[in-house]
Amino acid sequence: MIKKITKPFFVTSFYPMTSALMLALTLPNHVRANHADNNSMQSQLNQQQAVSGSVSSSSGPLNGVTITVKENPALATSTDNKGKFSIQAKSGQTLVFSLVGFEKLEQVITSANMSVQLTESNETLNEVVVVGFGTQKKVNLTGAVQAISSKDLQDRPVTNVSTALQGKFAGVTIIQNSGQPGKDGGTIRIRGLGTTNNANPLVLVDGVESSMNNINPNDIENISVLKDGPSAAIYGSKAANGVVLITTKKGKMGDPQLTYSGYAGWQDPTRLPKYMRSYDHAVILNEALANQKLALRFSEADLEGFKNKSNPDKYPDTDWLDLLYSGSGLQQSHNLQYSGATEKVNYMASLGFMDQKGVIDVAKSDRYNFRTNLGAKITSKLSMNLGLSYNYQRINEPVNPYTGDMAQIFRQANRIPSFIPYKYSNGYYGYYGDGNPIAWLDMKSTDAMIYKHANINVSAEYQIVEGLKFKQVVSFQPRDNMSSKFVKEIQFYDNTTGLPSQKQGVNNLTVYNNQEELLTLQSLLTYDKTFGKHQVNVLGGFMDETRRADFSSAYRQNFLGTELQELVLGDPSGQVANGGAKKLILRSYFGRINYVFADKYLFEANVRRDGSSRFVSSNQWNTFPSFSAGWRIAQENFFQNSSLANSISELKLRGGWGILGNQTLTGVGENAYPTNDEWYPGIYTINSGFNYAFGNALSSGGTVSVAANPALLWERSVSSNIGLDLNFKNKWSFVIDYFNRTTDRLYTTLPIPIQFGLPSPTQNAGKVRNRGLEVQANYANRAGEFKFDIGANASYIKNEILEWKSDAAEPHSTFYVRDRGLPLRSFYGYETLGIYRSDQEYVDSKVKGVTGDVGAGDLIYKDQNGDGKIDGNDRVYLGSPDPKFIFGLTTNFSYKNFDLNMFWQGAADVKGYLWGEALGSITGSDKPTEIYADRFHIVNNPNGSMPRALTSWSQNSASTNPSDFWVQNASYVRLKNITLGYNIPQSVLNKIGIKGAKVYYSGQNLLTITGFANGFDPEAPADSRGNYYPQVKTNIFGLNVNF
Repeated sequence: MIKKITKPFFVTSFYPMTSALMLALTLPNHVRANHADNNSMQSQLNQQQAVSGSVSSSSGPLNGVTITVKENPALATSTDNKGKFSIQAKSGQTLVFSLVGFEKLEQVITSANMSVQLTESNETLNEVVVVGFGTQKKVNLTGAVQAISSKDLQDRPVTNVSTALQGKFAGVTIIQNSGQPGKDGGTIRIRGLGTTNNANPLVLVDGVESSMNNINPNDIENISVLKDGPSAAIYGSKAANGVVLITTKKGKMGDPQLTYSGYAGWQDPTRLPKYMRSYDHAVILNEALANQKLALRFSEADLEGFKNKSNPDKYPDTDWLDLLYSGSGLQQSHNLQYSGATEKVNYMASLGFMDQKGVIDVAKSDRYNFRTNLGAKITSKLSMNLGLSYNYQRINEPVNPYTGDMAQIFRQANRIPSFIPYKYSNGYYGYYGDGNPIAWLDMKSTDAMIYKHANINVSAEYQIVEGLKFKQVVSFQPRDNMSSKFVKEIQFYDNTTGLPSQKQGVNNLTVYNNQEELLTLQSLLTYDKTFGKHQVNVLGGFMDETRRADFSSAYRQNFLGTELQELVLGDPSGQVANGGAKKLILRSYFGRINYVFADKYLFEANVRRDGSSRFVSSNQWNTFPSFSAGWRIAQENFFQNSSLANSISELKLRGGWGILGNQTLTGVGENAYPTNDEWYPGIYTINSGFNYAFGNALSSGGTVSVAANPALLWERSVSSNIGLDLNFKNKWSFVIDYFNRTTDRLYTTLPIPIQFGLPSPTQNAGKVRNRGLEVQANYANRAGEFKFDIGANASYIKNEILEWKSDAAEPHSTFYVRDRGLPLRSFYGYETLGIYRSDQEYVDSKVKGVTGDVGAGDLIYKDQNGDGKIDGNDRVYLGSPDPKFIFGLTTNFSYKNFDLNMFWQGAADVKGYLWGEALGSITGSDKPTEIYADRFHIVNNPNGSMPRALTSWSQNSASTNPSDFWVQNASYVRLKNITLGYNIPQSVLNKIGIKGAKVYYSGQNLLTITGFANGFDPEAPADSRGNYYPQVKTNIFGLNVNF
């Protein structure tokens, strides 16, 4: 029997987190000794002279220049907005001046007043980016790698990392379908959708596979995205969809830093459908019945009653969406970080808390994060690092007694007519059809989820000889996820008699428990050496990943009450129990060689061999090689002696080829119940619960429940890339990439004879190609105290099925088809030619409609094959919900103490689908949206843009007969974020002993420009019927303090 864990959170989580933080803060004892030394040194320096001066560039005074004493880096200051500074030092010492975007300058103190000028630099030449199992200079990269730093993530009210990455990377599509607290992560696709199965990129945190949704964005130092085969092949069978590398912050040399960052604000839904209220709904419903020559439902008295709202019980006018979206939407986040470093030890510890209240009742999430990174130089050759992190998250979502989920609450709120009351004046709930969605919310039936994720990452690196190092990494990640879903029954009553009428559900509790463990072992041997003009870096490694999942579930119903929600209190006669365990092993050998000659000619080769327990022995192993090369043309003598050298600082051509793999059938969230993932597609699966008769007795037994395919091979992606890097001395820089990725041996299931008796086995049955172009452009400049930089990226991605083992277009997922020459997700339906404006126009067309009662006001479908009738053979490709064009624009402006940042993101050549309850209908059991206001009427509105009103829409139905009338252009541009900040003057902060402080306002999703139907969000799930938690816009006010 499974019992819900109810231990207080303070005992189970907060106390260990606090203890670990205190341990991290007190561990390096010599740091405190160093503080004492600094205090003693400060007393000596107080007797020294104050050195003051100014720092400028060719454009004028420079604000924010860091000045340190080279002989004692603990002594530091910075320039004010006039470029002025003052620091305690003595003659003969050296001051170091540094500022991002300028060459570092060292100046010996010869007088008490100094004036220096910094020279602007092209910092991208020396920039180092994180790549697979190491780092590389950006100028030496030969693959398609893009990186951002913590600066790109700050001052944004993002609740998860995936949302923060939207529009930041060329070729990376991130769609955020939902704003639900705790479940608002975006779907990431790198260079398009390349498979019918798991299309999620591999995510590594500090070198180990993990989740980006469990990371506090404030803990991130930088993020790199590996987009092509040459850069990602070192990760082999998990890299077919790209790789995201996240590096967390470490302590930096200098005085200890204590920082606080926090914000508070509120959320609201972005774009919601606008439904007709009672009077308009009654009018259009009567009109539809009249068009069908049926009896009218509402009399003139009824219409007048709805119009003047004189009797709320008899003529209600309920705004169901207003009742639904009554949650506060309040959101707050608080983060505390302590870091520093000495020559021997570096340390960083952080605590984070985030609380989100939903825009609907019951929905909420709170998350607690702890992380510490400790590094120590044990000897001159041995160093060790310890990373500890813990994530604790609670998510509540409302459920209903009719279907037992949250989706039906949104569907019913979008469906139930306004002429049904929420409550009558006597307190009884109104209801209709499937029930009352607000009554369900009032019951507070809740699915309470708890997610716990810990990560222990230990590494040691030993320098064997100069240039040769060995590194051992051990990572252990336990996850403990639990869901406790208690559904409360509801009894509706007749409003007039008070007698029970309709009852929904039964009090029941379902508990899911899922424990997962991931043990990762990495052994790395690296050799890095420079011989004259030759630079060589060699990597060899071994990795072993062991993943185990143990899961169980239990169900009981007919509880005595609803207050005590424990399994033991339910009726055992209807109980259900289930469970199991799964285990996977991935074993890998890999190597890489990088060679640079004369800083001009670049070469890289990777190879990885993976073995997976998902397959049978003959197909368990596969090899993934890659090659790439680059030519830094700007370093050639002929270039440097030309006039181009006066304007171009970097010009590099690069190209590469590689093979990647995929071994995962279904892409599921890291918190999903394990049964959602088909772990063993190549191995037969036997389940119990199948009883057999032996003699006169019934014996329990098991049978094959899933048919395997022992011949199943790995999915394989062959990727090639050609790129150009171009930096101008006028502060412009460009990166252009053309890519071509072909994935074959796609996993899929094809139709089989029913006599087989089991679900169709997985087989390799398709080939898909993604190709396209990516462009990045950046510009930065300053004019005195005004500084600005602009970053833009745009991508074109064409997705196409090259081969498919099916004779005709194969329907899938309700509204899509798969066929050669089309994208993987393709809408399929009729092409419309307008609306019939008279019955005679339909007769003259000599084309029989979908039904036999087509006439004036109905959609005109094109007879594609000319056979005089509209049927399935006339359906054509209507577009894809996956955009061909994606783009992002980031602008940063600062003047004196103010800064303004804006981030725009958008997509083009993308389709959205209007259907179901989101669109509404005129049946009387559903309510129509205001889209129907401009409906065709042969007398009142003969030029209407919408089809005529009918209660049965066979010819015009968006659900039954999809067409380009309902599959619409969903291209959009959205202001994803705008932030206005003010840095409090240092002169004010010095009086209270604070190094820096900033206050800011930030807004998310405040403006959307789109031609999509009014009230419909272009980022909403493309095939949703209106049963999802909407996207939200956010307004917050924040404070950052550096103590």
